[in-house]
Amino acid sequence: MRTSLLATTAGIALSLAAAVQAQTRFTASAPAGADLVSRALVAPPAGPSLNNSREPVAFAWALPSDQALTTHLRPQPTESREHWLRITGAELERGVPLLTTAPGALVRLSPVGAKSAPALDPAALVLVDPRGQSLARGTGFDLIAPGADLEAAGLAVPAGTVAVRLSSELGSGRFTLRLPGLASGQELVLHVFDRASTVVLSLAADRFSYLDGERLKVRLEAQDGAAPLALASATGFVTSPAGRSWPLQFKPGSQGLSATLALDAREPVVASGAGAGLWEIQVAASGHGTAGDFLRNARTSFAVALPTARLAGGASARSGDAGLTLTIPVETAAPGRYEVRATLFGHDAQGASKPIAVADSAAWLEAGNGKLELLFPAGLLAGSGLAAPYELRQLELIDQGRLAVLHRQDVGGTIQP
Repeated sequence: MRTSLLATTAGIALSLAAAVQAQTRFTASAPAGADLVSRALVAPPAGPSLNNSREPVAFAWALPSDQALTTHLRPQPTESREHWLRITGAELERGVPLLTTAPGALVRLSPVGAKSAPALDPAALVLVDPRGQSLARGTGFDLIAPGADLEAAGLAVPAGTVAVRLSSELGSGRFTLRLPGLASGQELVLHVFDRASTVVLSLAADRFSYLDGERLKVRLEAQDGAAPLALASATGFVTSPAGRSWPLQFKPGSQGLSATLALDAREPVVASGAGAGLWEIQVAASGHGTAGDFLRNARTSFAVALPTARLAGGASARSGDAGLTLTIPVETAAPGRYEVRATLFGHDAQGASKPIAVADSAAWLEAGNGKLELLFPAGLLAGSGLAAPYELRQLELIDQGRLAVLHRQDVGGTIQP
């Protein structure tokens, strides 16, 4: 059962005034290469804050000593067996190629910006198979699903959407899809899901969280099962929550392709808050494998923040009747509500390091120099059965008003009462 303790400002003040206190040695650890560290502060543009509360809050909760805790969370690669194209009614009437590497691909056609447009007629679709044979209208499909059926299955699709599954007996390769009778300027999205394919495109960024001015590193790889595939071409771009966009220039890497981009997080104010929201990477790639030519698209998200505050250094610790208190200096470039949290580890009788508790503290800080305090209550320390020296891990600084992680450090330091 998780035990929690709410420590109000008054409670913290009482602990500071306790008769029995002892200075405790805190030795800060230098940030490691994978840590997120704000080095130069940047004042944010004027705009709304998502949290303007002035009330200080502090609390802590115990952790099971056998709980496995992760360190830095590295983003998992996004894997794709699909591709999509933006096309027009004129192009679809002439014929749009469908590249598949396994039988039974799913194909979806969705009108763009046409809420009042008539639904696409699946019976009018003309499919040309890889041998060049033109099939009768509405044939060559194992399954036809109009938009109403897709919505009934719980899928949110644009009005007028139609989906089909290519007949498995037609095999795989280069198909052509036609649909006559559309307005030439009508825009559509063609989506092909090569569901049974073993050809997978993998897209990954090197981290999930970045700060303004840091470099995003993107890796793009293709595999057929366990065998790597060469990519013939790749294009991509990054978009910010405010709608700004930057192209990615891919170059051959040690495996697959890679691209880098210097991140500019000085966003204009958006409706949901100052720079709120995730950034997105979108890529399109092509290549050739034993199953033939393939197209793949993929997308993934990441976070970028303005370093509006940073840990100023000089943190200290003290022990008292209330427990173990850490005072953490914070330097801010703008007033706002900031939060610090960390996990405390102790040692068992065999000397193994195990978690004791998480402490969290948030308060309004004016621009300049301030501080936040973490309190690990005496009851949690005694109840853990673990002893000093303690370790401070998973140290984070968060700008609550802008929903931004400004500091993330796996090992924050050691504490010796």
